Amino acid sequence: MLDYDVIVMGAGISGYGAALALAKRGKKVLILDKKGIQGEATPRSAGILDPVLELFPKSPILPLTFLSFRKYSGYIRDLVKKTGRSIDFKKAGMLYIARNSEEEKNLKKKLIWQKKAGMRVKWLSGNQVLNFAPAVTSSVRSGLFYPMVGKVNPKKLLFALRRYAHKLGIEYLKVGPEPKLRVKNASVQGIAIGKKSFNAPVVINATGSWAGIVRDTKLRLPISPVRGQILIMEGELKTNTILHSLDGAYIVPWGRRRYLIGSTVEFAGYHPYVTRRGLQDIRARAERLAPDVRNMKVIDQWAGLRPFPADRLPVIGPAKIRGLYHAAGYFRSGVLIGFTAGELLAKGIIAGKMPRLLRAFSPERFQNGKS
Repeated sequence: MLDYDVIVMGAGISGYGAALALAKRGKKVLILDKKGIQGEATPRSAGILDPVLELFPKSPILPLTFLSFRKYSGYIRDLVKKTGRSIDFKKAGMLYIARNSEEEKNLKKKLIWQKKAGMRVKWLSGNQVLNFAPAVTSSVRSGLFYPMVGKVNPKKLLFALRRYAHKLGIEYLKVGPEPKLRVKNASVQGIAIGKKSFNAPVVINATGSWAGIVRDTKLRLPISPVRGQILIMEGELKTNTILHSLDGAYIVPWGRRRYLIGSTVEFAGYHPYVTRRGLQDIRARAERLAPDVRNMKVIDQWAGLRPFPADRLPVIGPAKIRGLYHAAGYFRSGVLIGFTAGELLAKGIIAGKMPRLLRAFSPERFQNGKS
């Protein structure tokens, strides 16, 4: 029987964010990664770092996304320094466009509340958009430019996180049978995997989209998978910045003559596979955004499952059982908030009291006997 200070269930950004923060504070940490999982959110995301992405005024998650946004460069510098691995981090900027009067009204609303929230954003006329990014459709009416929005390569990010974790002494184990929480006198004792047991007074559930279907009801959360399909295309496209339309299409520079193009938002269950219909939809919307996409060729494609919580807010903090914590439901914000949420959760675990910034995401709002 092996002893740890903390066991983290899940090897995505939410799990690594918490594991790294705790290891830096001297804790002995084990990360459990389930074998055979396909469609994990972190390595199959688009890597866009936007603190206001698809949010609304006074959204409870905005303070966390903005704090994460401000601190991100520091996290990346530290990660690159400690691992020697590039993750293609760049503040590429992002251009949101309007193609008709209704979309233009929508952009004006975004401009007003996002400026008030503290986001750097600039209004561009249609001609200014075309001068800045000639790839955009000539029917563009106006646009919003976000100069500080960044991007990373999520696969490279995850690789660097694993290397950093190893350097910090974090142990990593791929497991077959579903882990079961060991509890005694309403307190966590560790994890059982088949006939093996691992002792720890703290367990963090960071199982992403699978938090909703684990057999152990103490770990279950009201989280569903949302499938996002993505294309990598090659060709000539006159833009160095991220392009985004109001119908959900986005184009991310992904290397020399390569672009990541997404995405779908599908409640399709646990089926992390691309579909002809989904890929056709992505291409059609991308071509409306930037017509030259029709001349590009597909060189890669994938689908990932994003963890979608019932109320669209992350689930971060302590459960009813002493020593059990959740770090799940980050949906499309995981790559951005994973580091900061992990830091805050680690502070809360050690202090015995969660930071104020995490209170809106407390699992208590779902704890009706199921966790």
